[in-house]
Amino acid sequence: MTRAILPDAVFTVSRGQDIFRTQEKLEKRERPLNKVWDILSVIIFPIGLARLMFKGVRLIAASVILPARRMYTWNYQTQERVQYLNELDGAREEFLRSYPGSAEQITIKTADGIKLDTLAWYNPDQKEFPSDQQKWIIHFTGNAMCYEEQLDSLEQLSADTGANVYLFNYRGVMRSEGSFTRTHDLVVDGEAVVQHLLSKGVPEENILIHGYSLGGAAGAEVASNHKGMHHCNERSFSSIPNFIKGMLSKLPKCLASGLGSIVGKIVEISGQKFDSFKHYRNITGNKFLIYCAMDEVMQDPAGLYLKVHERAENTIRLSDEYGHCEAMEGTSYESYISKVQQALQLELSPKLAPLC
Repeated sequence: MTRAILPDAVFTVSRGQDIFRTQEKLEKRERPLNKVWDILSVIIFPIGLARLMFKGVRLIAASVILPARRMYTWNYQTQERVQYLNELDGAREEFLRSYPGSAEQITIKTADGIKLDTLAWYNPDQKEFPSDQQKWIIHFTGNAMCYEEQLDSLEQLSADTGANVYLFNYRGVMRSEGSFTRTHDLVVDGEAVVQHLLSKGVPEENILIHGYSLGGAAGAEVASNHKGMHHCNERSFSSIPNFIKGMLSKLPKCLASGLGSIVGKIVEISGQKFDSFKHYRNITGNKFLIYCAMDEVMQDPAGLYLKVHERAENTIRLSDEYGHCEAMEGTSYESYISKVQQALQLELSPKLAPLC
């Protein structure tokens, strides 16, 4: 089976749109002073050993933080996995052919020059408005997902909310190019999607970022840098140290807390860092949390909801039957749709209007 080739980029984040100064930071790495530091790392053994250790920690952490880069690449896979990836690739192309007026594949280039595969779904009612009046949901996926697996629910989500929906794959996932090395890469990827919409005239306050799991951490950071942008944070964590503490929750509490703090700090020093608590608090648009107290992945004290203590009207607590991966249904889903519509000031569906 021939895989679809990623088309050329139709949008590139310019230097003026690079709010994280990614291009400037890359240029600094090439300065002579940094080259001297590289030479010292070779000559002075302790410096070189320390740098090697932190690089190793960063690479190991990267493989844990974004396993999708291994799961959704055709290299070094079993025959069964290759077949599944080929099916996803074919399903995306068939989806685009089936909805020529509603679905559009868009290749964009990030501030550090990485080509990302993205897909926009246009709500038929939204298409009647100029860009500066259109409402958008940008979905930041979890760490073991690709947008091709969300296509089945895309049309329904747009119809229920009344908004356009924008999906994308992080670097190194499926057809998106590049390689993930540190958490800020995900923020740069998400920011590129936002900048693409802004370049088309969509106002910041007409965009809601829905971040699920890992996407909640990246999404909160992006949203916090745009005045009036809205955010839905679903089943995500407050920080990497707290997430590690949750992973060690079966150990005695004091041991899990101490070990999690130490390991978490080392991971952060290596370049893998999210401060979702701070970023969530800094969001100026409408925001709300979705969480599950029985979440088997975001175990105490990992969950962002445990740190933020958001007001009841700004939270959706999933019932204990939910875990980390189960899709929202019933009243939970209806409440989510209602909150999205309220944030984006969309007309409330009559059956959803009573829910808060």
